[in-house]
Amino acid sequence: MQKTKISSVLLISTILLSFAVNALAEEKRDATIKLSDESVKKEDSVKLNFNGFIRYDAYYDSRQTTSLREGALYLYPKAIKKTPNGLDENSDNNLNLTSFMTRGMLKISTPDAFGAKVSGYLEGDFFGPSEAQLSSFSLRHSYVNLKWEQVDLLIGQYWSAFCTPMSVVPKTVSYNLGAPFQTFSRNPQVTLSYKPAEIFKVLGSIAMERDGFSEIGGVIKEQRSGIPSLHLQAEVGNSNFLFGAGGFTKTIRPDALAQNFQATSGTVYAKAKLEGFTIQAKGIYGGDLADHLMLGGYALTKEKAVTLNTASGWLDVDYELNKSVSFGIFGGYSANMGASDLAQVTKDATGKDNIFARDQNIASVFRISPRIVYTVEKLKFALEYDYTNALYASSLGDRLQPVVDSSKDSNVANSRIMFSTFLNF
Repeated sequence: MQKTKISSVLLISTILLSFAVNALAEEKRDATIKLSDESVKKEDSVKLNFNGFIRYDAYYDSRQTTSLREGALYLYPKAIKKTPNGLDENSDNNLNLTSFMTRGMLKISTPDAFGAKVSGYLEGDFFGPSEAQLSSFSLRHSYVNLKWEQVDLLIGQYWSAFCTPMSVVPKTVSYNLGAPFQTFSRNPQVTLSYKPAEIFKVLGSIAMERDGFSEIGGVIKEQRSGIPSLHLQAEVGNSNFLFGAGGFTKTIRPDALAQNFQATSGTVYAKAKLEGFTIQAKGIYGGDLADHLMLGGYALTKEKAVTLNTASGWLDVDYELNKSVSFGIFGGYSANMGASDLAQVTKDATGKDNIFARDQNIASVFRISPRIVYTVEKLKFALEYDYTNALYASSLGDRLQPVVDSSKDSNVANSRIMFSTFLNF
C-alpha cells in the first residue's frame, strides 16, 4: 500500500514536471519567435537598393580641347597656338577609350521621422577628384531627404539648385550634360521645396561651392566670405508641361582682408512632352558662373571686384521612336558679356591681369550635337556627334569683354564623335 502511494506521488510529480518543462519550453519558444519577429521587423525597417551602370566610352576629337579627365568632361576646342614654324600645335587630333565613368548608386529607406518619409542616397563613380587621381572613387551625391505631403527637405551634396536637376536637363550622351551652356555643379547644400498645389512649386536653397577650379582661385574664396550661396526658384506645370524661373547669388572674398562682393544670376526654363517628343530649353544670364563650368568669372579693379557676365541658352529635342530607339539633338550658344561697367583691371606682382575667369578671351561658343540611342533590356548603345565652335579674341575692351579683330581672330572648331555602351544593373 505504501509502495502504491509512493508510486502515485512519483507519477503525479513526473506529470507535473513534464507540464512545467513543456510550459517553459513553450514560453521560451514564444519568446524566441517574438524576438525573431522583432529582428525581422527591425531589418525590414531599413531597405537598401543598390544599382548603377557599367559605362564604356570611345571618343575622337579633330583637335585638342579644353576639358577635364582626359577629355571626358569636354567644354570647347582650344585656341590656335602657333609654333615658331607657324604651325598650330593644337590642331592635333585626339582619341581616347575610357571606363572610369562607371557609376554606383545606393538608395536607403528608413523609418519615418517627424511625420516625414526618410530616405538617403549615395552615388559615386571613378571620375576621380583630380586629374592626378583619375580612376579613383569620386563622390557625386550624398544626401538625406525628408518628404512630407507638400514639403521636401534635402540635406547633403547634390546638383546645385541652379542646375534645375529635377526639372530641365539636356539628354546628351556626353558626360558634360550640355556644359558650358548648361550649368554643371554639385554642392553641399540644404534645399527646401514646397508644393502648395499640384501644378506649383517653390524652392529655396543654401549651398557652398565644392569644386576648386584654379581659374577662379578655388573654393576658399567663397568659404572665406562666411556667407553661403542662395537660390530661389518657382515652377508651374505638370509632367507634360513645365515652366520655371530662378535666381542665384553668391558672395566672394577675393583676398584676405578684402571686401566681400556679390555675384548674381538668373535663369528661365521650360519643358514640354507631346507624342514621343521631349522638348527642353533654358536661358541663363549672370556673373561669375565659372564654378558652374560656364564662361565668366571676376576681376579686380582699383576700386572693387567686378563680375564678368555670361549669357547662355540651349535647346534639347528628344524623340522616342519606340521602346528601343530614340533620336535627339542639342544646340547651345554662350556669349562672354564682360563687366557691366567700365573696369580698369589691376595686375599682380608678376604683371599679370587680376582676372579670375575661364578663358576670358573667348567671345562666344556654339554647339550642335545630334545623337541616337539604342536600348535592349538593360543594355544601351549610344552614338553622338558634337560640333563645337569657339571664337577667340586677341584683346579685351574697356569692360573686359573680348574684342574680335577680324583681320587676325577667327573661329576654332572641333568635331567629336562619341560611342558609348551602358549596362544597367
